[in-house]
Amino acid sequence: MKTNQLMIRDNKAFIQRTRDSYFNANALLNSWNEDNHKTLQLGNYKKTNQTKDFIEQLKTEGIDNPIISERGKNGSTWMHPKLFIDFAMWVSIEFKSKVIDYVLDGLIQNRHDAGDYYNEMCATILTVYADIYHKKPPAHIYITEANMIKSLVINTNKSRNEMTEQELRQITYLQKVNANLISKKLSKEIRIKKLKEAAEIKI
Repeated sequence: MKTNQLMIRDNKAFIQRTRDSYFNANALLNSWNEDNHKTLQLGNYKKTNQTKDFIEQLKTEGIDNPIISERGKNGSTWMHPKLFIDFAMWVSIEFKSKVIDYVLDGLIQNRHDAGDYYNEMCATILTVYADIYHKKPPAHIYITEANMIKSLVINTNKSRNEMTEQELRQITYLQKVNANLISKKLSKEIRIKKLKEAAEIKI
């Protein structure tokens, strides 16, 4: 089962969670209000007949909860991508094209892939280390390998949730390459050299 993560796209206005691909409506609205000194209210969008009709239409399409409001101190309202496109257009027509791009891109799938191949790389590390040293590797080895690969792709402190689709694809590819090199029991120096060469290939 995939853990839920929040993907930050471009800026704080566009936040999407990996669990169900829903977008944070509050984040978009708050960002718009701050930047434009406006006071748009989410409730005004929700109570329009057009919104109500669209929500009902989405339900007939099998989307049981097109809009989910979470209560509490850090509660937020999350919208299905289809509804979020409509909401973004209600907030500002300029947002519509951006949101459609985010809905259609493969960012979340690429993040899942990067996580899967990180696990595969770690499994390879465990197998080879145990074969050589007859014990489990210390935790810092996994972190060191992950940070090394990350440094070949980006030069910032970006978390995976802030990476672009291209960056995640590159990390996935390098994790595959690294797992293969580790399985061959190559030295770290040789692996780093080959990984640097692989990093120059744009995936």
